[in-house]
Amino acid sequence: MYCLLDERRMVKRQDGHRDDGWCRLTFDWFRGFRHWWHIYVQRNLYLKSARYRESNVVGNYSSIGTLSIQPGFATDSSERLCMEGSTTPLAQFAEYIMTRLGPRPKVSVLMPVRNGLPFVSAAIQSILSQTFENFEFVIVDDGSTDETAVVLEKFAESDSRICLLTRPAEGMRAALNNGLHHARGEYIARMDADDIALPERLDWQVEFLDQHEGVLGLGGQTWAMDEDDDVMFAIRCPTDPAEIEECLLGGRNCMSHPTMMYRKDAVIAAGGYVDEYPTDDYGLWLRLLERGQLANLPRFVLNYRFHPQVNSIVKHADQRRLGQRVLDAACERRGLEARSLPPDNAPQSVARLHHHWAMAAVREGHWKAARKHSLQALRLEPGNLHGWWTLSRALLKLQRSIRSRPAAD
Repeated sequence: MYCLLDERRMVKRQDGHRDDGWCRLTFDWFRGFRHWWHIYVQRNLYLKSARYRESNVVGNYSSIGTLSIQPGFATDSSERLCMEGSTTPLAQFAEYIMTRLGPRPKVSVLMPVRNGLPFVSAAIQSILSQTFENFEFVIVDDGSTDETAVVLEKFAESDSRICLLTRPAEGMRAALNNGLHHARGEYIARMDADDIALPERLDWQVEFLDQHEGVLGLGGQTWAMDEDDDVMFAIRCPTDPAEIEECLLGGRNCMSHPTMMYRKDAVIAAGGYVDEYPTDDYGLWLRLLERGQLANLPRFVLNYRFHPQVNSIVKHADQRRLGQRVLDAACERRGLEARSLPPDNAPQSVARLHHHWAMAAVREGHWKAARKHSLQALRLEPGNLHGWWTLSRALLKLQRSIRSRPAAD
């Protein structure tokens, strides 16, 4: 933290004089005290502000050690952005010491959650089962009102890699910035509380980022699954950085947020998550493009869960409205002509949503999921002829696949 006594100060200087070690020691103590007093005053002023909310930490000493403050805290706008939810100065001073005693993990997995039942346990277990082991798992409980907090505490008590932060419900953007500030890893891997990461995801992404220094953020391909873990279809994203930039500047977000692993320093330099949710990730990708490249692995790294309550569906209208605002700001920064988002072809009802999933499952040969979502669509819209056609095709293919299975001995 501070070098209180340096052996070089006890040797003879070039001008023939000799340093007084005790005076230098006293000076360094004073300088350290002045620095920490400055932080203490800053924090107290912030604690009294209307934005402050107390944050609790659950876990053992290794997980508590991930809460740290840094010299010059809150002197930069990007650092002030991440102040939400921090603890008191005295606690952070002790946590700062403990943090520096432990090795820095290569990766910090960041997962915000609010009322994550019944999927959060599977999401956590998929991260803890990764083949890559040099990581910490920062989970931010954003004011859950169900039994999610109990589940998270049990995981935090049983695995020292988990750092659990609890905070009042202030939204996804504040939770992400809070976790981003507390993360110690060189790379940040995003995770959603209802998805399932494939076992080698972290391994593949760390290897790629280590070999490509110009890439600031890396995503991957995903499988779309439903509430019952049945795979419906593949979500394929471009892998070439130039094509990705063209897509993002054309209003198409081709970077799946829960698959992303990015360099923490680059994201902090870009300002963190500053755009309104649910376009906070889209705005971040556009700002990162001004500093480097983005890429996607050709491999599948995640099972992305779709259900009618998922935020990308519930808040679709807000996503388009705010997305246009983010795109306009990016074009203005780059000096480009104003561009519009692509036409909106999203399903306009829950029944059409199930029918869309059923059609995609039929095209990819996932007949069980196709039959299930066709039936759900027809229950909501019995007069939909396309739904009946999709169901009949799914049943026919499912029957053929059952008949083609070898008989049991």
